[in-house]
Amino acid sequence: MGDFVQPLIFIICGIVLLCFGYYLFFSTYSPFYQYLPWVKKNASKKKPRDIQKCPVCSSVVFKGDVKTIVFPGSEGSVDRLMHIKGCYSCLENDLPRKCPVCKANMSLDDFLIARMFERQFQKNHIHVLGCNHCRKTGAQSKPEA
Repeated sequence: MGDFVQPLIFIICGIVLLCFGYYLFFSTYSPFYQYLPWVKKNASKKKPRDIQKCPVCSSVVFKGDVKTIVFPGSEGSVDRLMHIKGCYSCLENDLPRKCPVCKANMSLDDFLIARMFERQFQKNHIHVLGCNHCRKTGAQSKPEA
């Protein structure tokens, strides 16, 4: 009987130690869990939405609703110049169109000048520099005509 009990106790102790080691190093409660190679690093970040705001009139638009012109950049460059005309609401309706930089009213012929930074595995980043009046003159207000 003693030959049977001693190996059984060793097996039970081994199983308990394996479970303890697994929960210590590989469970989600472990302090080492975030450093495991198969754990996604961006799991806690919020996901980008398809609903955004028009930079010209600040109305809610969906992906692809803003009319833009993107110019080709130099070879090897990650940023490109773009002109933002506006969304369908502010181009066809009488919504107030304002430059987000100089806060001046814009006509239907005016556009925003922006830089588009292309990212490989993420959404492209757009940085608005100003409207065609305040960007050309370097002033923060629309020139008087």
